[in-house]
Amino acid sequence: MEIVCGEASRSTEAPACVAWNVACSLHYAVTRHLPTALLMIAVACSSAAAANWTLVGWNNLGMHCMDGDYSVLSLLPPYNTINAQLIDPQGLLVTDPQAQGITVTYEATPDPDGSINTTSQGKTNFWDFVQGLFGTALPIDEGLTTVRMPGAANTPQPMKWDPGSSWFIAEGIPLTPYDDALPVHNKNTYPLMRLTARDAQQAILATLDVVLPVSDEMDCKACHSSTSGPAAMPSGGWVTDPNPQREFRLNILKLHDEKQATDPLFQQALACYQYDSAGLYATATAPSRARSSAPAVTARRHFRPAAIRHPRRSRRSRR
Repeated sequence: MEIVCGEASRSTEAPACVAWNVACSLHYAVTRHLPTALLMIAVACSSAAAANWTLVGWNNLGMHCMDGDYSVLSLLPPYNTINAQLIDPQGLLVTDPQAQGITVTYEATPDPDGSINTTSQGKTNFWDFVQGLFGTALPIDEGLTTVRMPGAANTPQPMKWDPGSSWFIAEGIPLTPYDDALPVHNKNTYPLMRLTARDAQQAILATLDVVLPVSDEMDCKACHSSTSGPAAMPSGGWVTDPNPQREFRLNILKLHDEKQATDPLFQQALACYQYDSAGLYATATAPSRARSSAPAVTARRHFRPAAIRHPRRSRRSRR
């Protein structure tokens, strides 16, 4: 691991309240030519395009995970977040950019190997099932917070100013770990976005390339696929499906139904949401289950409506 800090991070003019991550940004890069990927972490400052302005940016998580399939349930939607701060030529943190007409945008940019990720279209089935899972219809490339990918035209997207944190933020970018290569998208879990700070006349003050780490590799196949051991196998046997991502999710629902079958709260919840009385597995696999009206299993499976009382607490609830 290598940590490098640019000159701006050593500036004595920056206020004491500005932490190291105000003057530096965290970058991830993977050396693809080694047998085992080498993760290099570098702390570096942006290039100043005008009068030594310094733009600082970072992804809010070391790695954001997303589901590899959304046809059954969802644990993690595509949801990357960028934070950015701007330091003026005097070394002071900009705390009121709106008064100066300063804006910050993000857009995709190629990595050293030429891999670029401008759009999530055709890379996930998230938008096929988003209405049923999260209760809202979204156009492709728009995330749950209405924050967007740059799209095929790589249109710069605005970051919002958060005065409470004194930073710009783009929360919930629906990014996937697949680049724009055709006919087959290459997997790239470390795509780059370019941040650009502009003044009121749209002159560029500073730019910075940041990594948005994203992965769909974390899943439950080790215990819940039909080829795993018997420990998590439903009593009725494994569910098999040509799609391994869908398969383990169906096995999870089937096992969940078996374990909760005698719980009156589970039966009440199924009835409350007009799910199949046989359980979540039967609901998710019903022939009439359309993509646009898929039951929101994710949002509701652990939510207890006010009308459903826990048997041991019902007396207290009626007081």
